Amino acid sequence: MPSQSEHDIEQLNRLIEATIDNAKGYHDAKAAAASSQVSTLFRERAAKRREVVLRLQTEVRRLGGRAVEDGTVIAAAQRWFTHVKNSIAGSDAAIIAKVQSGEDQVEGAYAAALQDGLISVDVRTLITSAYGTIKADHDQVRDMRQDPQAEELGKKAIGRTVGDAV
Repeated sequence: MPSQSEHDIEQLNRLIEATIDNAKGYHDAKAAAASSQVSTLFRERAAKRREVVLRLQTEVRRLGGRAVEDGTVIAAAQRWFTHVKNSIAGSDAAIIAKVQSGEDQVEGAYAAALQDGLISVDVRTLITSAYGTIKADHDQVRDMRQDPQAEELGKKAIGRTVGDAV
């Protein structure tokens, strides 16, 4: 049976992989977005995901583990954003749908990790904090997809992101 630290490291590394995949997806979606506002939103989200990755990697190292540095091998084949630029001809609505699929996957990974009754209190606190960011972004993308004026919602989201940072 793995030690507490080993179990925590394993869970954190799974989340790191999922979050890296998600950040790469946002990067791909940013490049494919027709609207500069949507592109800006996706760029900011990719940066937020990289910040989450750094926090999780720092904790893995603090626990004495080796933090993963890249996404999953499986994601290379099935990553929700794979070839967005090539498969979608500039349709922000279609890109947002792909982004929502990625958000569903990463949000699910965090929700599952929080259901793990074996993780330590400190790691649970860190995951809960990261999950707050993931869940808020997930819900915002969901709302963008449901709004026929997704570009306008993207502009509003950027305003909230900038306002939240102040």
